[in-house]
Amino acid sequence: MTIGQYKDVENNDEYNGLEDLETPLIQQDKNVTYKVEGESIGMVLLSTFVAVCGSFEFGSCVGYSAPTQSAIREDLDLSLAEYSMFGSILTIGAMLGAVTSGKIADFTGRKWAMRISAVFCIAGWLDVYFSKGAISLDMGRLFTGYGIGVFSYVVPIYVAEIAPKNLRGGLTTLNQLMIVTGSSVAFLIGSFITWRTLALTGIVPCIFLLVGLCFVPESPRWLAKVGHQKEFEAALHRLRGEDADITSEAAEIQDYIEILKTLPKATMLDLFQRKHIRSMIIGVGIMIVQQFNGINGISFYASETFALAGESLAKIGTIAYACVQISASGTFLGCFLAGTAFFLKGHSWLLEWVPTLAFAGVLIFIASFSIGMGAVPWLIMSEIFPIDVKGVAGSLVVLVNWLGAWAVSYTFNFLISWSSSGTFYIYSGCSLLSILFVAKSRKAARSCGEDATDGASASAGASELSNHVEHEVAHLTKLRSRPHELLRRVVPGRSSLPISTVKMLAGRESNHSGRGRFSSADGCHLLSRYLPINGPCRVDRMKSRAYVSQFSADGSLFVAGCQGSHIRIYNVNRGWEIQKDILAKSLRWTITDTSLSPDQHYLVYASISPIVHIVNVGSAATESVANITLQVAIIQVYVYDLEAKKLSLRIPAHMSDVNTVCFADETGHLIYSGGDDNFCKVWDRRCFITKGQAAGVLIGHLEGVTFLDSRGDGRYLISNGKDQTIKLWDIRKMSNANYAM
Repeated sequence: MTIGQYKDVENNDEYNGLEDLETPLIQQDKNVTYKVEGESIGMVLLSTFVAVCGSFEFGSCVGYSAPTQSAIREDLDLSLAEYSMFGSILTIGAMLGAVTSGKIADFTGRKWAMRISAVFCIAGWLDVYFSKGAISLDMGRLFTGYGIGVFSYVVPIYVAEIAPKNLRGGLTTLNQLMIVTGSSVAFLIGSFITWRTLALTGIVPCIFLLVGLCFVPESPRWLAKVGHQKEFEAALHRLRGEDADITSEAAEIQDYIEILKTLPKATMLDLFQRKHIRSMIIGVGIMIVQQFNGINGISFYASETFALAGESLAKIGTIAYACVQISASGTFLGCFLAGTAFFLKGHSWLLEWVPTLAFAGVLIFIASFSIGMGAVPWLIMSEIFPIDVKGVAGSLVVLVNWLGAWAVSYTFNFLISWSSSGTFYIYSGCSLLSILFVAKSRKAARSCGEDATDGASASAGASELSNHVEHEVAHLTKLRSRPHELLRRVVPGRSSLPISTVKMLAGRESNHSGRGRFSSADGCHLLSRYLPINGPCRVDRMKSRAYVSQFSADGSLFVAGCQGSHIRIYNVNRGWEIQKDILAKSLRWTITDTSLSPDQHYLVYASISPIVHIVNVGSAATESVANITLQVAIIQVYVYDLEAKKLSLRIPAHMSDVNTVCFADETGHLIYSGGDDNFCKVWDRRCFITKGQAAGVLIGHLEGVTFLDSRGDGRYLISNGKDQTIKLWDIRKMSNANYAM
């Protein structure tokens, strides 16, 4: 570009450039306030209600076979094996649905995945309603199983992704609650209506779901993941309120998506690596003991179980079973009592106690399972696997879980026919073994959980680390030499190995081998040379990530800008108390730069926009500053006269975006600038008007210059570039400006 086309003279040119900047440039103190944006949870609650209709449908499908066994077998003349297949084939469909649900939800979106699930469930219920034999009955049950398998993944994921952090835990528990409620309702009304009518009632939650999905937004996280930026912001606004500030949350989601893209793609074989084998054994083992407690056999055929203990219990037991699921209390004790009841009946001993023991045993079993083994294994699974293998590990344990569910539900009737008491004693023994397994693996699970949490905390920058300092700093101050999962070195002929950040520092500075644990000498060396003795402390907590910060010239103030809408100025001499809290305007994603004037009277900040803001923050200092430089993502540098409150100079500085600018010394005559054209330029305001070009240029960066700082003597400056180099310059050796033309 040519430089002569602009002639902004300091005092004579009528152009003041205010159209290129925000008006007014000076913000008064009344605008420097803290404002809390409200959240609208109405849409969040509506979206959650619609989604958990899928959870209710899940429970309805699971609970369908318990009150209908005798009626279906009588009407369709099914054998014990045929009805056992009908009851258990639900788990085969659910297994297929759960394994494919991740791909479906990622490809079509969360809402469409739920629609697909609902369609499968409706088709299955209609098939059951019109069935005339075992084949059509099994096909219908298989379809409903596939639908609930997809629901089991999509519903909790959708609820977690739309809920704000303060409500996420409570709303996600509605998934399990609605599953239990749906099962209970199926038990209750199945005791009073025909099995075909009960099948039609299973369609009702699907209809509510399909209609409700027309009025709720798609998951913002999924929209961000597939790159639909406008839809992502619109969905987030619908969930948080049109007037809510979503900048912080949007940036957090975007950061998390970027981190996920950097993670290596794990395969099933990766789970068999030495570092994951312990987690895999615990995850798979706890799913096996969960299913072989007998939960699906008892819940699928509860009515028939009560009927075996006494005809009077057939209906009242099923109803009580439905009610107690929402409460709690030992699977071992429950199975043991039920087994004892059938043992006494088989030997005609204490027959008057048989119904009571069977009734109490089954209800105690279901209550204790609901509060413990029903949910806890899934929680353990989510904690023990690192984030890079959590997806494939989840697929494996889900597969094992549903295979176990099928094995138990299919064999339950055969075992009951063999020995009623023996069946429950077997389940009681499995419950006892599960206690021993959990006790044995507790320490290992805690260790796996710490490893997984360490990896997740270090990689998932969007995750909130409540009550903890930043993960890597915590690693350093605690001298934990555990390898970092995201830092790896490639060894020829072997797979890549994780590297400890602490050991990398030690190896660089003291020729440490980087292998094995730290010796006491190594620990003392690091602690005394590189690490804070008392560790870091938190003086404040922002709602979003800090992006830029600076100290004032005398070190008494500290400025921090974040991806949210706030810039905070802390008084270091007063215990880091907040002196000013500035609500940023015209913010796009984040605050990109701040600059505090030497007299601490003005603060300049910029975002990813062509607008620069100057804020009067006030100061006790009497010294005044006449001029200040401004930089934005355009190709010019501006000098603004703070006393006259007008633009005094506009410099068409670079052939690409100007990224950084500063004064060379206190006189304000020399200005340094750096841009994406790879040049550092020196400007002399005293001769710019007559010459119309830079006083000199510093050439050496291979990519754009991102930051400049002056020593303050008008001679030396330091620069940082996108080529990942830092250069120290002496302007006495700068080149002629014509080299940059």
